[in-house]
Amino acid sequence: MSRSNSAQTRIARMSASFLGSNLARAAIGFVTSLVIGRGLGPGEFGRWIFFTAWASTLTVAFDLGLSALVTRDAARDEAGRGRLVAGAVAVRLAVFAPAGFLVYSAASWIGGGPASAAALRVAVWLAAAGLAYGCFAALFRASPRWLIAILTIETAGAALQCAGALWIIAHNGGVIHLLRVATAVQILQVATALVLWRFTARGGRLQWPSWRSGWLLLRRAYPFAVAGAVVNIQSRLAPLMLGYMAGATDVAAFGAAAKLGSAARMLPHAGFAAALPVLSHEVAHGEPESVRTGFDGYVRWFAIVAATCLLVGARPILRFTYGASFASAAPALAWIAVGLVPSLVNNARKVYLYASGRERMAVQWTSVSVAMQAIGSLALVPSFSAAGAACAMALGEAAVWWPLRMAVRTRGIHEARPEPAGAWLERSR
Repeated sequence: MSRSNSAQTRIARMSASFLGSNLARAAIGFVTSLVIGRGLGPGEFGRWIFFTAWASTLTVAFDLGLSALVTRDAARDEAGRGRLVAGAVAVRLAVFAPAGFLVYSAASWIGGGPASAAALRVAVWLAAAGLAYGCFAALFRASPRWLIAILTIETAGAALQCAGALWIIAHNGGVIHLLRVATAVQILQVATALVLWRFTARGGRLQWPSWRSGWLLLRRAYPFAVAGAVVNIQSRLAPLMLGYMAGATDVAAFGAAAKLGSAARMLPHAGFAAALPVLSHEVAHGEPESVRTGFDGYVRWFAIVAATCLLVGARPILRFTYGASFASAAPALAWIAVGLVPSLVNNARKVYLYASGRERMAVQWTSVSVAMQAIGSLALVPSFSAAGAACAMALGEAAVWWPLRMAVRTRGIHEARPEPAGAWLERSR
């Protein structure tokens, strides 16, 4: 088997693993929400959502782009993995500590009562544990050999949390008990990842960073952090502009269409998660161009087939899933289907830019796409509502299709390979 075919096989296997894990955890999460909602009632379920949203927001806010950086650099260089993951954990928790302390100290004012303050304080600990675990998860995602192990840990954690929720509800526990169980499960996952590291790692022992190496790590991760922020803006721009410029019915129509578009993206997004470490390794050690070309082809043909299905079946799909009252969302779903092709193809190209160390270029063109989407929404939403917002999204992606196509082809065959992660970490000590 050629090196290119071997890399494509690794991407396919890792994609299947990611997809299976995502589906399993989504199903377990849905069951957990049913247990809590039916067991505690709407009021307490709302409090559970509120405090877990706090924990999730803190975790996302202090990701700092380190998850993507750790996965890419660990795939490039096994020798520097110990220093890399220890540095990521230290930097994340150091940056998070002041904000976490502020939220913890002001919990009585933010939470709205003694019981709520206690729950918010537990949510801060949950966020801290999640930030630490995320570094180890990103590390193991870089290795096809250990991907199944880390995904199994995450799925088992979701199942354990579901079992804990059942036990708490059966014994008349409340939201704070649920948050404590979630925190305990997250800490257990960190401990399990540490044990797995000790028995499997080739990247040396964990070494806490110096101030200089920590700062350099943060600087290297900065473009990934900006990329995450821009993508979050992109995903929220359409519903926000619809909410201000149209009405609740239009937001609902767009939301239903967007959910179906997200369902069509599940498989390629699993492929993107798998492709980043494989392409990163090939950029440093192998034949990245042939792997990239093959991966782009698979993504393009999947996007065309999925878009055709959504475009042709927009109205019956909406009637079957959301009901006849959402049939008016068909034009929005049709435009989301049109935008699916440039969106997925662009994302595949951005993954290659991330893998080859050109994440700043990926962020640049993503920002241009968001700006075009905003301009298009201002022009189209007043007249075409949800369909106008979906059309603006498609236009934003189409506007950067050619520049991204050129960007991935500018890497010459004589261009120097990216520096291994261990090299800059070693120099910074």
